[in-house]
Amino acid sequence: MFDRTGFKAFVGTNSGNSYVNGLDNIEKIYSVDIDAELRKDNCVHLLSRIDSDKKTLAGNDRHNRQNWFSHLKKYIEFKATQPAEEQKKQFIAWMKKQPQRDDPTKLYSDVVVNAAAAKLQSGLKTLGIPEYLDVNCFTITDIAEFTKLHQACYQAATTSDREMGYKAFRNGLDFYKQFLTESSSNTAVVKTDIPASVIERIRLVISHYKRNFETVNKQERYKWEAIGWYKQHWNIEAENFAEMLANAFSKASNLLASGRYFPYRMINEYANANPEEVRRIFKILHDERIPLAERYQIFQSSCKSRIDQIMKENPEREKSLNHYQDLRAVVVYLTFEYPEKYYLFKSTMYSDFCERVGFVEDKPKTKSAVWKVESYTRLCELILAEVKKDSELIAMSKARLDESCYQDDALHLLTMDLVYYGSNYMSAEDFNQSAPDRIDQICWPSLEEYNPGITRAMWIAVLNNGSVTTPENLDMLKKMLELGGESTCAHLAEVYGNTHAYYNKLGSSFGEKVKKHYNCPDCIDREDDAVKRNRVSHCCSRKWSHRLSH
Repeated sequence: MFDRTGFKAFVGTNSGNSYVNGLDNIEKIYSVDIDAELRKDNCVHLLSRIDSDKKTLAGNDRHNRQNWFSHLKKYIEFKATQPAEEQKKQFIAWMKKQPQRDDPTKLYSDVVVNAAAAKLQSGLKTLGIPEYLDVNCFTITDIAEFTKLHQACYQAATTSDREMGYKAFRNGLDFYKQFLTESSSNTAVVKTDIPASVIERIRLVISHYKRNFETVNKQERYKWEAIGWYKQHWNIEAENFAEMLANAFSKASNLLASGRYFPYRMINEYANANPEEVRRIFKILHDERIPLAERYQIFQSSCKSRIDQIMKENPEREKSLNHYQDLRAVVVYLTFEYPEKYYLFKSTMYSDFCERVGFVEDKPKTKSAVWKVESYTRLCELILAEVKKDSELIAMSKARLDESCYQDDALHLLTMDLVYYGSNYMSAEDFNQSAPDRIDQICWPSLEEYNPGITRAMWIAVLNNGSVTTPENLDMLKKMLELGGESTCAHLAEVYGNTHAYYNKLGSSFGEKVKKHYNCPDCIDREDDAVKRNRVSHCCSRKWSHRLSH
């Protein structure tokens, strides 16, 4: 049996009965079930039988076979479009619930929603983009594939909208991308056997993040800006590819350059030396049809060949070169291109976060080159599920983004930022202590164990005393304030540069000077009767901002 009601609606009222009768006759004369034939070989054999009869019969019989052949072809077309029609219905129902961009207190009208859907279904041919002339967007359900279409068509769609005086094209493209993003996130596989303690610690990170949002945002907002900049400037077909690449990633900052880590510099040098090869490997890297492990290996292999060539041409070099195009760098490239699919990755960040929240990563028996990223993605999906439950967090993150920023509709960048926050801004103690106890117990000793007797007024006086407090001390303390009033030396080094030893020495010497200035007593650790001068002194410099603010 075939779908009479649906097929009638698809063909139209005037011809519906005629087409349905034609299919009834096919099933009767040829003793077949049309839908069964569709499932078997898409009606190829049945069409061949009808076509053969057309050539041997005459008169009305021949005419009937010609009509039936056309009717069956139309039914095949109808069945092929059914998934797209269902996708269209789901999109329309979803968009009707979305707040208007210009006025979030209102929803879109049926007229606006249907106009957007019409552009997605059959409007692309008016844009003149050769690759997408005959595309029905509702046949596309993969977010990466639609993102490419969105990028290729958006400028022409904007021009068309402005000429017509409305936003149907842009609404369609933007909202369908958001619809696919949310659909993709909702169907992501998340581990269900996660201990409750892991979820609670993830929620603790979210709570901390919101409480210190302004401080974190000052330090981390550049990531949203960097991807926004990339989206405006990346063009893989650019005539001057090397110049385009350098510009597109120019805002990536420490994502591609920090300490002795130079992937940005090295990929630019490679692009200047061989732009077409680098263009080629980026095209492969962006091709989501190829397994990630394979794309990663191709990218690395090409970069290694460049290093081998340099070493061969310069045999006098004593030190080997590094191309720095490791998993971290490659995931940056992928996240900038597909931020709704990937999450910025750093191995130490991931490992530290796992340890702190108690997440046990999946270690396959046979490890691919990218297994750690795959495991990290599973962790991020777990965090994302919690993020989606927190409307306050989502609103805070959305509010900080202006037109220069990537809007992060999929919340992947926010999710990654929580991983970074939990592994770098929070200490191990934060995961084991309640909030009221954290400040006084962040390092030994607590105020109950040792109180040097330095009041708020005394702190203010000593900070204004140039013989005790140097400009370098004040700079370090200011940086600690920017990080929420407390920080490890390692985190100061990562955020502001220099080494953790530099900040350790600076803090310890400052604490010693304060102790000497006010003649504070030594602190004795009663477990071994040792005088802990340096630890106490350094603790003073770590806690000073909290004491001054209370």
